Amino acid sequence: MRLLKTTLIALGINFLALGTAQSQHTIPAGIIDELRQFTSAEIVLLSVEKANKKTASYDQARIDELDSRWRSEREDYQQPLIVDLMSRQASLYLLRQIAASKGLLLDFFITDLKGLNVAQAMVTSDYWQGDEDKFLKTVPLGPDGLLISEPEQDADTGAEMVQISFSIVMKGKVIGMACVDFNLTEAKRRGLL
Repeated sequence: MRLLKTTLIALGINFLALGTAQSQHTIPAGIIDELRQFTSAEIVLLSVEKANKKTASYDQARIDELDSRWRSEREDYQQPLIVDLMSRQASLYLLRQIAASKGLLLDFFITDLKGLNVAQAMVTSDYWQGDEDKFLKTVPLGPDGLLISEPEQDADTGAEMVQISFSIVMKGKVIGMACVDFNLTEAKRRGLL
């Protein structure tokens, strides 16, 4: 138990006070609070704020062009848009959060108010999230916007996971969205759920 407590403190996640989940896909509020804390880091807030200023004037045609370019780059050797996004400090911060979780977090990305990726730990299948439930059922709902998906099997790891999506908030105002793939299999193995 002492090793578990030390590990969780090192991760910045206080699971010990959370109790157990009521069902397989219910995530204790304390976990959500800790994930929200990750997105309140200055590097995240400043990155999203900067992106919002840059993309404020983008119309749907520009968004579609960027999304199409992203999808094409995923299949190409030349990937300037992907490389730019993946090399940002905020992306490295998200990647560090995944590494520090030691298997609890499988993916982590953030978007601006248009639903365009700002930073991510792994390359997403598309650049624009604004047409997906993870965005549509969080950002428009305000600071408390939260969506937890039904459990599914992660194609890469085989683990049972849920996507936890929530509004990113700065000074009480929604500035973007975060999405985390949370590993239920690992959380259960550790006795956290």
